[in-house]
Amino acid sequence: GRAGRPQFDDKGFATVLAPESVVQDFRKELKDAEKRGRSYDESKIKKAAYSRAASEARAKNRTTYGVESHQLLVDGEPPECRSQTRLSAGQILAIGLPQGEKSEESAMVDSQPYLNLNIKTVIENLLTTERAKNNALSTLQSITENLQALGVVNSEGVQIAGEMIKELQGMDGPFVWWLLQKHDLEKEHAVLLLEFLVDHSVISKLFEKKQLQKKRDWIGSRLREKRKESPHLTWEDVEEEYDEKFPREFSVVERWFDDFSKTMPHPELHGGKRQKFIWSSMIQDEQGFMEYVDCHDLAKEEGNLFSYLGRVQKAAKTIFNATELKVFESVVVDINEVLVEVDPRVSSRL
Repeated sequence: GRAGRPQFDDKGFATVLAPESVVQDFRKELKDAEKRGRSYDESKIKKAAYSRAASEARAKNRTTYGVESHQLLVDGEPPECRSQTRLSAGQILAIGLPQGEKSEESAMVDSQPYLNLNIKTVIENLLTTERAKNNALSTLQSITENLQALGVVNSEGVQIAGEMIKELQGMDGPFVWWLLQKHDLEKEHAVLLLEFLVDHSVISKLFEKKQLQKKRDWIGSRLREKRKESPHLTWEDVEEEYDEKFPREFSVVERWFDDFSKTMPHPELHGGKRQKFIWSSMIQDEQGFMEYVDCHDLAKEEGNLFSYLGRVQKAAKTIFNATELKVFESVVVDINEVLVEVDPRVSSRL
């Protein structure tokens, strides 16, 4: 059970149940006793079942609950509730900025905050420390200043443009909105944008690790070769040569993002993203799902690859719903054709 909404409710209800395995054990013994047609003491059978369960739990170092411990829970004082929420810039944008001017309607619900859902209300009613609230309010202020720099929010804090930003559900809406105001996206740009915005810890790290290993192999081989003439040459010396010989090429979306960041008073709120080339390379090489798996030795990561492509598709659908740009709808359809070959149930969820 739970006490409902911790910001607004001061009481709740909880139901305590025996573990299902203990209940089944108890019922089985009762049924067996009935089949034998002998008289039996239900309380003794129940006590024996609980006793075995408790012994097994203690042997496995698990917490056990009896009549005494249950009574302690009933009679005890509840601990202070502390919210574990850590509000990110994306969450703040997804919940929605507060309006700068109070309307009659918003004034009426001040006494019932849950009726006036905006990020400031949420922050002010979090069961957390004042320091954590102040940090969240500081992030809110930084986001507001970024949106003001974009012309989305005016000096009074009222949103005057960029309605689609909230519809993007925290997917770095300010960058997407800015980009769509500045550039007409071709399909290849839409794909790069999606793979820039979407992340998957396993797949992303896997390809980064492969690229890093390729770099290390080259440096190691080159170092052994050059040390024949220069024994004191260091790894860092050869690494510098590698970086000059193979400079990292930034995608067009990364360059656009750099332009966007320069216009932001608080660019750090939009950082941490890195360009991926997974779906784009599948398109370029005309590979299906299993062909790509074989080509990149991903037999053990098929599920993660499927999940990554699903996230790209979901992001494309979200942006399409917010913008109605056909290039994103096209990406949704293209990815669906690949995923449905692996799992036919995907088409029903399109």
